[in-house]
Parts: sequence; structure tokens; C-alpha cells
Amino acid sequence: MAIAGLEEAVFWRVFYGRELSRTALAAELGVSLATISRAVQRLLQHGLLSEVGATLSARGRHPGLLRVNPHLAFLLGLEIDRDHVRAAVTDFAGTPLGYAAACCDPRGSLQATLVACAQTAARAMEAAGVRLDGIARVGVGHTGTLDLEAGVCLAWDGSPQWIQAPLRQLLCDLFRTTELTLDDRARALALAQHLSMPASSHRGSVLYVHVGTGIGAAFFINGSM
Repeated sequence: MAIAGLEEAVFWRVFYGRELSRTALAAELGVSLATISRAVQRLLQHGLLSEVGATLSARGRHPGLLRVNPHLAFLLGLEIDRDHVRAAVTDFAGTPLGYAAACCDPRGSLQATLVACAQTAARAMEAAGVRLDGIARVGVGHTGTLDLEAGVCLAWDGSPQWIQAPLRQLLCDLFRTTELTLDDRARALALAQHLSMPASSHRGSVLYVHVGTGIGAAFFINGSM
């Protein structure tokens, strides 16, 4: 389901806030409670949100708190670095369910790195109790120089076999899906860190710096990278 406008704003406010009331959402977004309730109802109908703590009494129904529906989908994240591959499986709310890691060497064959990705992802999915056909989307962070629009690795660690490698297509074939996002590893880690922070920290400016086998950075202004 594609969402936009107010419904999208409500979804992300709930995602960041973990559990929010309709009243709090109306105040944060500056709209009436009735308008928020209509948007929330559509998100509930489509299964994107769930409600906890709702009660019934002689005076009627008392709405509960809203949260992202964790059971809507499972997601697979993959980090490909110069000396390791890491994989994690989460539910739709971002709760970690399974994790695995393995060593890799980009100076070896490209195929060997892909095999390491497949094996590491399989162990993470096994730990989470999730099959590959149960994964709704795959996200991949890579430390090479990437053309993100084309999905191509332009260069990585001086290895000739990674020059102009069609990385997104190779990974789509590996995981038998077209639902795959490829991004620079530093950007992906920065966004993940940002999403895990309290909603109050999304106002103002935040600088994220990652120091590993290389150095990457991302800058957020009022929640936007």
C-alpha cells in the first residue's frame, strides 16, 4: 500500500514515537482530532498501524495508543564491508529478530563475496525463524564507490573485478527479489541510527560520523538527511 500526505506523516510520527495517542498526533501535526482519526482509521484498515490498550465501558470505546504493526512484514538488512558481512532480520517496527556475521575479502572473487552474503543472510533468517520468501524487502549498505541510480559499484578496495559491477542486480538475483535498496554504508548506518533515536532528537541538526575501515558522515536538518 502506498501512503502519502497526512497518512504518511502520521505513520512516521508513530514509528519515531513508538506509541502515541490520537490526541498527541493531532497536536504534533497541527490538525484536528477528527482529521487525525480519519487518517489513523485508514492506516489501521491497511494494517500499517495497530492499537494497544483500547477499552470498552458503559460510556463507549476509549481509544488506545497507536504503534507500527510489527507483524506486517519482515525486513533483511545487509552490511558489506571490506573485511566482513553482517546480516540482520527485523520485524516491520524495526525490532531485531536475528543476526549473523562472517569474514569476507573484496580482493577475492566477487562470487565469493556474494556467497558470503547469502550464507550470512541465511543464518540471520534461521535465527529469526523467517524464510526468504517471508522477507518483504532487503536493504544493503556497501562501502564501495557506488552509482546508486544505476545500482552499480564503480570501484571497491582497488579490486578490478568490482569495477562497474552491477551490484544491485547481482543482489536481486541472489535473494530472488526486486524489492531491494542499495545504499552507501555510511548513509544507511546514519539513517538507522537516526530512526532509533527519540522523536525529540529529530528537530534541529544532527551530525553522524562513522569511523571504520573508512570514514563516512551524514548530516540531518530537522529530520531530513
